[in-house]
Amino acid sequence: MAEFIKIEPSTDVHLVKDANFKDINGTSLNQLNLKIWAANPTNLANPADPTDRTRGYLYSEVTSACQFDFFPIGQNIVTLNGTSLVPSNKGVAFMQIRFHDASEYHYLIVRISVHNTFEGWWFGNDKFSVFRDDVFAHGQPSIYALFENDEVGDITGHNYVTLTSNDPSKIEIANVATKPYRGRIRGVAVGDGSITGRTPAKQRSLNVKILEFAVNNNPILKRVQVDQTLAPKQKHNMLFIGEGFTDETKFNEVVSRTTHDLFDLDRHQPYKLLKDDINVWSAFQKSEEEGITSGALITAKGLSFPEFDASDADEEEVLDSAAPGGKKKVYTAKKLTELVGVSDKGLIERGVTNQNYNTQTQAIAEALKTAWRADPVITSLGFKASKIHNNQQIINWVLQTPMGLLPQAKDSYYGFIAGNRPGDLVSKTADISAEITSASPSADFVRRMREWYIPNDSNKNFPPTVDPRKWAPDIYHYENNIYSRWVSYFLRKHISQFNEQQQPAIDTAFNVGRCWADDFSPAIDSNPHEVRSAGLVCFLINTVMQGRSANNTGFFIGAIIGRLDGYIDFNHIEDSPPIFNIAIDLIEKTRKLNLTPQISINYNSLIGMVAHEFGHSFKLGDEYEEFKQNAESNEIEDSDNLVHLDHILGTVTPNFPTPIDPEKIKWAVLHRIKQSIKITETATFADPDSIALKVSASDIDKLNTIKTQGEKVFIRKLIVNFTSQDNKQLRFSANDILTKDIFSNLEIISIDAANKEVKLKVTANSVPAHFPISGTEDVKVPAGSVIYVPKKASDGSLLFLVEKKVMEFMKTQKYNANVPAGRALSENFDETNSDPDPEIRLDEVSDNKDSPPSISGFKGPCKDYKVIGAYEGGGTFVGKAYRPSGACKMRDDGRQDDEGAFCFVCKYLIVSRVNASKLDALEAQYPGARRS
Repeated sequence: MAEFIKIEPSTDVHLVKDANFKDINGTSLNQLNLKIWAANPTNLANPADPTDRTRGYLYSEVTSACQFDFFPIGQNIVTLNGTSLVPSNKGVAFMQIRFHDASEYHYLIVRISVHNTFEGWWFGNDKFSVFRDDVFAHGQPSIYALFENDEVGDITGHNYVTLTSNDPSKIEIANVATKPYRGRIRGVAVGDGSITGRTPAKQRSLNVKILEFAVNNNPILKRVQVDQTLAPKQKHNMLFIGEGFTDETKFNEVVSRTTHDLFDLDRHQPYKLLKDDINVWSAFQKSEEEGITSGALITAKGLSFPEFDASDADEEEVLDSAAPGGKKKVYTAKKLTELVGVSDKGLIERGVTNQNYNTQTQAIAEALKTAWRADPVITSLGFKASKIHNNQQIINWVLQTPMGLLPQAKDSYYGFIAGNRPGDLVSKTADISAEITSASPSADFVRRMREWYIPNDSNKNFPPTVDPRKWAPDIYHYENNIYSRWVSYFLRKHISQFNEQQQPAIDTAFNVGRCWADDFSPAIDSNPHEVRSAGLVCFLINTVMQGRSANNTGFFIGAIIGRLDGYIDFNHIEDSPPIFNIAIDLIEKTRKLNLTPQISINYNSLIGMVAHEFGHSFKLGDEYEEFKQNAESNEIEDSDNLVHLDHILGTVTPNFPTPIDPEKIKWAVLHRIKQSIKITETATFADPDSIALKVSASDIDKLNTIKTQGEKVFIRKLIVNFTSQDNKQLRFSANDILTKDIFSNLEIISIDAANKEVKLKVTANSVPAHFPISGTEDVKVPAGSVIYVPKKASDGSLLFLVEKKVMEFMKTQKYNANVPAGRALSENFDETNSDPDPEIRLDEVSDNKDSPPSISGFKGPCKDYKVIGAYEGGGTFVGKAYRPSGACKMRDDGRQDDEGAFCFVCKYLIVSRVNASKLDALEAQYPGARRS
């Protein structure tokens, strides 16, 4: 089955009616031939294994197997002649491409703009670099066109401009009939070259630098915070890589400040506690230009287009004194665009001046509301004028009119792009049984056409991904066919070749970059500490926007250092965005738009973002809510800090609300710790009654104290490398953790300081009564596991991460009198709603903190949202997903107070993985009951 379909030339097609529109050979360009490609996953490293995560894609042309639909129904803008688009009349139409593939079909929405005349063109790059490659044509320079009435369009890949190489020994213009390579170039040899673009009226050149991406033993790593007493492979290693920087000094300043705040501020604990356990490195790759490419269109308001938030919400609540309860629900900007489309004229084109701004904008808003009420297409979608908050909402809609300007692409080293270009949209899938076509002008068909303006990812927050015009389409890695473009295999191989600039103090034969390789194995690399650094890699991206993204295989994050939600927010027509640099050449009729690079850096946002995203490397999942839906179990199970309702069900499970059994919460069985010692080498149970374990020399004194005091110790196994765990440290079942991973009430027999070894034996009170001595995984105590003395209450009972009173409350309280006992500390459902669809009963999406109810006899922490238990909402879903606390950095990392800090469970999980010997020091941060 195909994973997605791709169209050539793009999802933003421009046609020209002029009969004289021809190429340099005199061939008419009035018809544009389409090619539709189906992408099937393969494996660049091992093509025989299509399931490997290093996969790329093999393309097969499926144009003749596709169906095409046009909108508006009955449009006269364009016709389809075989597989060629033919312009009929000036205007804009939309086209749906459908490709049947087994039980599903792929669809792609394309905008087609028909122009009367072609007035000129220019390269959308001032500079251009491409990676040398023996196989792949990575580079695709952008080409922009000017049409009549100063209309601007992106004609990349249209073949309207003929490209030639000025030095074929350096640069090859790709012409591969079996690949979607229209307009791409291949770097043949490292060095400087150029290409020429030609139309009958104009010839332009573009300088091209060919770079070597694969440099073995590349001495690029700089020590930022590195312990030279241990080999890097024996520690966790963070790596910051520069992208979009021309000045290494500026990059070093960002790395220094980020590292300092991450490891020195209490708000980012437990990184401060683990400062000595994590190395920090940096790698500077100089970009040819400052900043990175912006994919978003620029609007009349100066903001990126569209100005939507990241949620799928249709409505938002606003204050309205005339409404019942003083509030009412109105359309979000995204929903309004879905209903009425996109404005084709800005305020100036609608007759607004500085003098008549107030009166004219009100008149425009009223006229638009009247027109929308009368439009049968809009009314078929269920439009209600009462759902518009006020006229300003309509003016804001007008201010989103895209300007006739396209940003020049930036020549950054790795070729990141912020947001999405309209021409680079990706297909979606749907069930064939629910296929939407143009056979009848249904509301669903209209909504689908509007999707061209409403991409899956919000451009307002500018998620950075690799630019599809920087990397060959064969090697993208997509996630669920949405805008998560990465080239994971190539980047991971590239990083694994990094090495130190300085002469390594120890382990000179080891290439430090191997620490971040996906195949790094403690066994292969003789690492006795069994740590994983893959994932602790951050591309620090220099541009003005806010934004971040984690790649879909979990190995990298892209963190933009800027502070702006949009390019500039201005409301009056005389204002001009100060970070715009528009070079207007009246003779050539070109309008080159460049964006000024970042001036100030939002460190609070940046470092909170990095701390959150690195949390994913330790198998912490997102705790925020994004979708008003119930989570599926498999969407939650990959995270140690989340649990799905399926795993904590009570004994009786009515349909609504469903009781939980809080004793099944996996983090509820973890002990608070008085003293802790990390096990440094993997051991195997050979004797059912005793075992010898290796520890660090620094922990020997701690063990002697424990033995002298006669304390019994516990073991908890770190099972991240077990086959079934996929790098998680907690099993789904709390009972499995208790019976398979925790060994209690063990006695210290002897301590051998010289060999850094302690011997333990079972006692009459040990659970289990004997060590397992059979089974592949059960018999192992992996390196990184912990020997500990649990903390106890004054009555001698063991203390767990969930306090006894909190556990009793969750076990004994009911959601209502009609259901059995067993409830979470917060719940995301409206009990007064009787709709049969359980998802309709869900509360609205919220990222705010949750506070537990009052618990009789329990004096919790001063900030009650820190109470550990189970709170509904997490993993981006409102329902059936539960997290440990009311607020956490994994829920909202942007908060500057304690709500933006990690909850104690997440701290505990990170410390357990990095250095379990420090779990006892972490105990001081437990949000315990306040003193009376």
